[in-house]
This record gives sequence, structure tokens and C-alpha cells, in this order.
Amino acid sequence: RLSKRRKMTDETDSAGLKWTQKEKNLLQRALKEVNGEETENWNKVSQIVMTRSETECQQMYKQNMEKKANKKSKKATSVKS
Repeated sequence: RLSKRRKMTDETDSAGLKWTQKEKNLLQRALKEVNGEETENWNKVSQIVMTRSETECQQMYKQNMEKKANKKSKKATSVKS
């Protein structure tokens, strides 16, 4: 049984279930097909991914965007030094 306090990572959903590489690839493809990366049509995205809900797809997308933003921020800081 998973702890309710388990921290989500970029690899897991809110239930602690790991996203497979296939699911990640499907999510990327779905985002491209459904209005690029700026999407509000999470129902259509989840239909393409098939194994994840609208909420799970949206959460993974947001986690990945935050991760990318953090990497850019670290890069910018190291370039200025």
C-alpha cells in the first residue's frame, strides 16, 4: 500500500504509479496533435494516451514544464557566474 504522503516525482502520478516511456511518448504526441503544447483539451489528450485520466495528463504536463523551467533557471544562473 502506498503512503498518502508520498511525494510525486516527474515519473509518478498522484497515486504513486510510474509513467511508462510509452505513456510519456503518447502524451508528447497527444500534446502536439491537440493544439501544440498550449492545450486545454485534456479529454482528447487522455483519449490518445488511453491509460491515463485528464487530470493525470495535465499533472504530468505541468510537472514537466516546471522541470524544464528549473533547468533553464539553473542554466541562466550558471552562465551569469
